[in-house]
Amino acid sequence: MNAIKSLLVLVFVMITIPNFIHCFYSIVPCYDDEECEHLENATCIDYICNCNGTNLCTEKSITVVTRIGANCSRNSDCNIEFSRCGNNVCACKELYVASPDQKRCLEVSSGLGASCEDSVQCYDRVPHSGCQNNKCVCQQQMHKYQGLCYRNVELGQNCGSDAECSATHFSKCINSTCSCIDGFVASTRGSRCLPVVDGEHAPCVDNVQCTATMGESSECADAFCQCKDLYQVKNSTKKCVRDMGEASRNQSTSILMKIGLCLFTIFFLWNH
Repeated sequence: MNAIKSLLVLVFVMITIPNFIHCFYSIVPCYDDEECEHLENATCIDYICNCNGTNLCTEKSITVVTRIGANCSRNSDCNIEFSRCGNNVCACKELYVASPDQKRCLEVSSGLGASCEDSVQCYDRVPHSGCQNNKCVCQQQMHKYQGLCYRNVELGQNCGSDAECSATHFSKCINSTCSCIDGFVASTRGSRCLPVVDGEHAPCVDNVQCTATMGESSECADAFCQCKDLYQVKNSTKKCVRDMGEASRNQSTSILMKIGLCLFTIFFLWNH
């Protein structure tokens, strides 16, 4: 009889304890539905995960996702740091971007000059930028302007904004063409904008600085603007004009040479 009683007690324990344990562990506290997502058909009601109207919930099958863009059903499926499950696919969290191999979530850079591992961190924040020597910089043929990257547009080329011309100091986009601003003139090679000089004896590095004020008969010689030979500055216009005194002397010399030539010819013919 005692053996039978002992057997009945053992059967009771084997049946009751697992159910008790199941009941105990099925009650899952929560603050929102996301904390219940690992359970089948679960929602958070009164801070307890509720499944089909009861607190008896079962675990979902476990899926391990190791690539961004792969299918998932809950956040814990995404086995990638800084990732989450959204719209049934693993994606990087806000302020993170997927690496080119889709196996990591990298922090988006704070902008040009910020540290980086891969170019995706840079151009996700600043278009046309990349990672060079672990720093975010503008790509080739681009330049930085007010924290963004713009294409290099040289003087005389078509442009769409002042920012595109900003690689050349003292220039802007005027009538869809990169041009020097008032008070500046394009260098002979068109590579930079130089200040227009006030007039004669002003310091200069290029003839165009002089000709813009003093006319084509001026030049930059010995680092200063001056008129070319046989020219002088006319005070009223600041332009270089022909030196009339010099011209008169040259004209007189020419006349005397002609008279001399005529006399020599007459003398030569008379004696022969």
